[in-house]
Amino acid sequence: MYNNYGGYPQQQYRQPYQQQYRQPMQQMPRKKSVPKPKHYKNAQGQENIFVSGWHKTKYGFITVGCVTTKYTKDGGKGWLSGIRCKVLNQSTGQSTLYWGTMQISTGKVVISEISMVVNPSAANGGYFGTYLKRKR
Repeated sequence: MYNNYGGYPQQQYRQPYQQQYRQPMQQMPRKKSVPKPKHYKNAQGQENIFVSGWHKTKYGFITVGCVTTKYTKDGGKGWLSGIRCKVLNQSTGQSTLYWGTMQISTGKVVISEISMVVNPSAANGGYFGTYLKRKR
């Protein structure tokens, strides 16, 4: 473990030399789960909002689609309640229906039953994942 030059391990002498000539690994950039909001009109002529996104977890590949429905009501302070969200686990094929709330100005949808958020206007371009409130 120690050599004859001052009693230091040999790794300390070799490591800076090896790091200097190490080539960086070229990797593909990681894909991000950027949710996309879409505005469309249904058959009755009402304007609806559809937000979709995806998320890869250790349990599988999860996709979500959230849409305003006829049960959607103004919850006050710029929020809509009664947003229908269909969460599909692509790995197992299990599909589950949840109800969420949407912030009108940003298009952010919060699904409080499973603590997930779909935010198309996040700082990094968009986010679909877990949503935990911070304790203060």
